[in-house]
Amino acid sequence: AVAAMEELWPGGYRRQYVRSQNNADWLADALEKRGYRVADPTLPLVAVDVPRSTFDALRAKGWRISRTATGELRIVCMPHVTREMLASFIGDLDRLEVRASVPVVSDD
Repeated sequence: AVAAMEELWPGGYRRQYVRSQNNADWLADALEKRGYRVADPTLPLVAVDVPRSTFDALRAKGWRISRTATGELRIVCMPHVTREMLASFIGDLDRLEVRASVPVVSDD
């Protein structure tokens, strides 16, 4: 662990932080463009209001998400989180929201 810290210090840590913050900003922007209310990401994490059913469906699809103390969906953009992962998350969210907006029609 000490060798890794010495290797990364200080520039490597800065690069990881900047990349993670850029990903959080990108995700927040993508969510805002879809009409979600997003807390301004001052750290590399994003908090957004989504319906409970959407949160549960995203978890069922395998996304490791959590809620804030006040109930918002919380996504932490850690160094291993890539833009491709975030784009995939947005794609799943879009598919869930489209499915949720399609009315159920009865044959009766």
